[in-house]
Amino acid sequence: MSRQALQVLAVTALLALAGCTTGGQTATTTTTPSSTTTATPTTVQTTVPQADRVPFSLENEDDESHTVHLVVSNGSEAVYNDTVTIAPGTQRPVTNLTGQGTTYHVVATMDGAAFERNVTLKPGLLESGVAVNESGAFEYTYLVN
Repeated sequence: MSRQALQVLAVTALLALAGCTTGGQTATTTTTPSSTTTATPTTVQTTVPQADRVPFSLENEDDESHTVHLVVSNGSEAVYNDTVTIAPGTQRPVTNLTGQGTTYHVVATMDGAAFERNVTLKPGLLESGVAVNESGAFEYTYLVN
């Protein structure tokens, strides 16, 4: 028996056995000429949320309570002005910042320490706030997409 005939017999036997194990389905082989394919690059669009309404919070990451006076203003108008005692390890929403492109002025004070920052609402800004860190100092916190 020639080598080519032996290969045909082996392939036929495999196909016959494959048909037995697939629940009676028949296998079909197709020969196609080899060719080179080139992948077409695709572009995935992601939508960056507009900062139309951004929650602003006060957080205490320290292990003791702190009393913080917080003022958040939009130009000449104070949108939040209050003194808050915040327990250790807690976060408290205090106001919502609104208006894409609007800049807010944030001032926080406690025990002689002061923090001041401008916050502008830009696309992708999801949350904003002031935290008392583990060392008892202020820091600005934010979440962007």
